[in-house]
Amino acid sequence: MREGDVLTVRGPRNAFPLVREPSYLFVAGGIGITALLPMVQQATRWGARWRLNYLGRSRDSLPFLDELCRYGGNVSVRTDDVHGPVDPVEIVTQAGQGTAVYFCGPPPLLEPTRRALREHSPTARLYSERFSAPPVRNGKPFTIRLARSKRAVQVAADESALAALRRELPGIAYSCQQGFCGTCRVTVLSGEVEHRDNILRPSQRQHTMLPCLSRGHTTLELDL
Repeated sequence: MREGDVLTVRGPRNAFPLVREPSYLFVAGGIGITALLPMVQQATRWGARWRLNYLGRSRDSLPFLDELCRYGGNVSVRTDDVHGPVDPVEIVTQAGQGTAVYFCGPPPLLEPTRRALREHSPTARLYSERFSAPPVRNGKPFTIRLARSKRAVQVAADESALAALRRELPGIAYSCQQGFCGTCRVTVLSGEVEHRDNILRPSQRQHTMLPCLSRGHTTLELDL
């Protein structure tokens, strides 16, 4: 921290809250059910209409099946070994007008689901949580200089600064990789940052960045 910065300790941050709506379509890919099961329980308490599509390779790989039995026909379990690969269009057409669609699963399933919603259920609202860092969009290559070791790190156009830094510094701190926890925040000694996060205050952006999302317009020198 720099002189003048104030360290504030807050409670847990919920980046995937359940918004109260009259109807929901839940889509869980494998272990993604851990985030959606509490939502299913809350939606039931609210008396909302809902359906859950639970996807995976096989039933043996899916947790919480016994707990989901109580919901009967509201839950559809579809596994690759029985039904083959899922068709996202088949799922999203279950979303009625204005339905809130909650998705938690791997990126290879999220992106086709997002496209299918835009084409077939444009009035549905998608809320999602991914298992990994988001893909880099419109990135350009740049260089990071590590002030402490004097080493240079090349960041490719399609990778995050954090991913490049981890090649040189495997122990660098990080957590969410999506720009909302702030764990990977680093001090910038020189260079112009392309900030892509939503949590740093303007005063913080003058000398820090979140390398999980943000990039360099020019060569960046970091206090690492």
